[in-house]
Amino acid sequence: MFVCSYYHSIVFNVIHAYRNLPCAKAIWYTFIVMKILLKWFVSAAGLLIVSNLVDGFVVDGLYTALIVALILGLLNITIKPLIGLLTLPLNMLTFGLFSFVINAGLIFFVASFVQGFDATFSAALIGSVLLWAISIIAHVITK
Repeated sequence: MFVCSYYHSIVFNVIHAYRNLPCAKAIWYTFIVMKILLKWFVSAAGLLIVSNLVDGFVVDGLYTALIVALILGLLNITIKPLIGLLTLPLNMLTFGLFSFVINAGLIFFVASFVQGFDATFSAALIGSVLLWAISIIAHVITK
């Protein structure tokens, strides 16, 4: 892991240093797009792992997992900050644990309209904790 991290930091520093050059900008944007795609696939894989571990959390296949991961990502970018702001006092009172309930609500909401994806609220709550753990592990690996 140290060797991968070392070479990753060298490549990142070289691209970052020369990103104002025309050819380096294309490499820089490609690097960013590849990181976004990697996070999308890791989220989909996390959904598939959680569906195997938690009863009541059902994902039919990879295609459904990719769609759910995309929709959850878009909801996390757009709606979650607003919900987080509205529930800030409750989130502070629970030391941030209420954010798992918010994530479970978003998962439950997505399950209501995506075919091939089904989750009860309790399964979504357990799934949100597991997805958080998988996301942390993936972030450490792909750092």
